[in-house]
Amino acid sequence: MARFRADWVWTSTGPVRGGEVCVSDDGLIKRVRTAHTTGAKAEQLPGILLPGLVNAHCHLELSDLRGRVPGGQGLTSWAQALLARRRAPQDEAIRDALDQAFDLGTAAMIDVTNSGAAMPLLAQGPVSGVAQIEVLGIEPDRCEAALEHAARLLLAPGLPARATCHAVVSCAEDLLEDLLASPVVPGPAVTFHCDEDPADADLLRDGSGPWADFLDRLGRQWRGRLGSAATPVQLLEGLGLLGPHVALVHCVYTGARDLDRIAASGTAIVLCPRSNLYIGGILPDVPAMVQRGIPLAIGTDSLASVDDLDLLKEAVVLASAFPEIDPSTWVFALTTGGARLLEAGSASRGDGSDLGGLVAGAGHGMLLVELPPTEDPVATLLDGTQWPRRWLCPPRRP
Repeated sequence: MARFRADWVWTSTGPVRGGEVCVSDDGLIKRVRTAHTTGAKAEQLPGILLPGLVNAHCHLELSDLRGRVPGGQGLTSWAQALLARRRAPQDEAIRDALDQAFDLGTAAMIDVTNSGAAMPLLAQGPVSGVAQIEVLGIEPDRCEAALEHAARLLLAPGLPARATCHAVVSCAEDLLEDLLASPVVPGPAVTFHCDEDPADADLLRDGSGPWADFLDRLGRQWRGRLGSAATPVQLLEGLGLLGPHVALVHCVYTGARDLDRIAASGTAIVLCPRSNLYIGGILPDVPAMVQRGIPLAIGTDSLASVDDLDLLKEAVVLASAFPEIDPSTWVFALTTGGARLLEAGSASRGDGSDLGGLVAGAGHGMLLVELPPTEDPVATLLDGTQWPRRWLCPPRRP
């Protein structure tokens, strides 16, 4: 058994000074003490001990597009540029992205895929996770073909996976109901894009705006097939699809009344701040989410919209943009916030501590971030410095 003592240890209540974590030879945490013990040899470490981080939204199959898709003009412009540059997924780029994510402290991720190309690489790589097979379809024949493709990918061995929709504005209403209904058998949360662009609401409300033009240029027969509502969240609520089994990704343009709906339903939100700034130059109303107690997790999105898969950089952006919010909020979102989406649940969901915390029995790995002496370790952690970090014990594969 190995004992690790550090200046600070991250616990279920936040950072605690001078703690000790005991880890068995097989990588399971045996004990967490919030004070040093005497008489036992232990490695004394500078900085803070953290559980492995969880990337709650990533598109590994786009990893070869790093730096190749221009942003800054909004989602519809970015999406068109992405489609123009997209090619078959590149295995080497995916492997490099996974290795980088692991080296930066990611223990697990929710990876979203159209092709399934990243699924075997994620199953074999250093980062564990869940694959969400993204389905797009508006016309009946396209919906059927997309569901058949997803069903084939779900047969792939070695990785937990489920089908999800891409977004409310890219799936027919009946397809949303098929894919997003609360599951009979509890499982990981289903995630999908929501309110990433104001054009989402324009399309659903009156069939206008950039998405309508985009779908027309693609030749899609979308009129009468998409849901009709003032906003995506109102459509989801009307279909009975909100709840703890769901996590909405982005929510950049989600208004106060819709945030009330999300909070009342127990739905979680996954924030991808660097991607939002790159694509549209705007962040969600995160203080309103925190005020309402909406469960939060954090993702990087893809390397087509961020420079790397460093989750701590996402938290740095949030801490800088919203200094009025306790920065510990972002560490919880990076750890237990993401882990609770990986745990089995449906009508209810745990707090994620069994998987994403430093607690007895957990095998999620333990990370040391080397900080200088400080009285406020979380503020120091998120001050923008690229602090050295390393695994003291890597996460165990499920």
